[in-house]
Amino acid sequence: MRPNQTHYYVKDVIQLTCISDGNPRPTFRWKFNSTDIMEHRKYTFLSGNATVKFTIQYLNESGNYQCYVENYVNEKYMIKNYSITITVKEQNIILKPIATESCFRDACSFIEKCYENENTAVCSKDIWRIISLIFITLSLILGMATVSLCVLLKIQKRRKDYIKDGFNMG
Repeated sequence: MRPNQTHYYVKDVIQLTCISDGNPRPTFRWKFNSTDIMEHRKYTFLSGNATVKFTIQYLNESGNYQCYVENYVNEKYMIKNYSITITVKEQNIILKPIATESCFRDACSFIEKCYENENTAVCSKDIWRIISLIFITLSLILGMATVSLCVLLKIQKRRKDYIKDGFNMG
């Protein structure tokens, strides 16, 4: 089975080819972790199903890819299995350099963190700053809604008391 490469990154295009010949020409079936691979938007079969081509989209596409070669020769059914285990990794984050040489004069935005790399300051997105910003925003919205609800309930109680006191006087 080609290629021999077993490590890929998310967004890589993989083309696995099962090499076998015979007369009559063998048929090819593909499986991923023992589940049949069917041709649809994700998977494309080429060369009479001898090759499967797809783009890796998720880390959980790591696993065992198997090719089954089947043929019927001299009244005998023949089957051969080839497999390759593929590991999918996240692509390395590319850090963008900023103009300064150190983080002393931090030119990064609020949601970025400054790192020094080979005497160059580098900005990188800080996911925890983004999450904290979202959490604080949602907390403020919830707090304002709670205060508004309390004020409305207090106003409503005063109206009821006013109406009740107004009827009792007459």
